[in-house]
Amino acid sequence: MKLFNDVIILFSIYKICFGYWFRTNKMMVFYSIAFTSVIKKGEFVNSPIFYGSQKRDLSSS
Repeated sequence: MKLFNDVIILFSIYKICFGYWFRTNKMMVFYSIAFTSVIKKGEFVNSPIFYGSQKRDLSSS
């Protein structure tokens, strides 16, 4: 039973780490899209998309 418990613990740690990695990667994709669209428009500083998403991301985490 000891081995089985170790596997469960390792799996839950892996799941947490992978879930965190996947969430951050999705945000990275979103940010890169937002950045490129902002740079194309030339409105880098006052972009409502970037600031809105940043606030939402900070409040959710």
